[in-house]
Amino acid sequence: MYDTDVCTMIIKLPTAVHEVPFDHLKKVLESALDDTPYDEDTILAQVHMNCDVLVMSSTLVPDMLISLMAVHGSTFTASWYLLIGECAFSKQKSHIVNKLKKYIQGFPNLMVVVMVIIDEVCDYQSPLKNSDTWEFFWNIDKVPSLDEFLALCPNAGKPLSLSAPIKIKGHTWCHINSVDYYIWVRQPVEGPIDLDSTDAEHMAHGVSSTSF
Repeated sequence: MYDTDVCTMIIKLPTAVHEVPFDHLKKVLESALDDTPYDEDTILAQVHMNCDVLVMSSTLVPDMLISLMAVHGSTFTASWYLLIGECAFSKQKSHIVNKLKKYIQGFPNLMVVVMVIIDEVCDYQSPLKNSDTWEFFWNIDKVPSLDEFLALCPNAGKPLSLSAPIKIKGHTWCHINSVDYYIWVRQPVEGPIDLDSTDAEHMAHGVSSTSF
């Protein structure tokens, strides 16, 4: 994305962990849209993943977006955004909140905002240079695929549990503590969503703990 406020381009590479919460939610929302009665000849409803949008001269890429467009024959009106979702993994919660507030400022008619915070037991660190882990991966012929990488795990072949660290060649690569879900909603007659609100009628918070 390019942020015109600070004239900075930010390039992000989503990780598999970062994508999981919204990959699951996408299936649920698409099913809900399929079950919702509406005239598909006049309305186009879509769930988008990592689709760039223009927000007040800045190009941003939400993790999830639901758009509605009116269809007039072979032409479409500009999209109306129904839901925006963002997931934070290995980055500060405040960064995601500020990004979501920018969406709301640009699209005050948003009906739903979803924020997912993935919390790790401890912040990720790369293997130390010249450590056994560093030496092993430095000397292999090619970058392993995800399957090849996970096959190096001592518990390879057994079901993975997020309550336990992903430890390969003596190094902890990922250890998730919990996944927090925040959802804000508004009624059509109300003003824009307020992310600072904890009113139970407009906001819900739930935690998926990996210790259960």
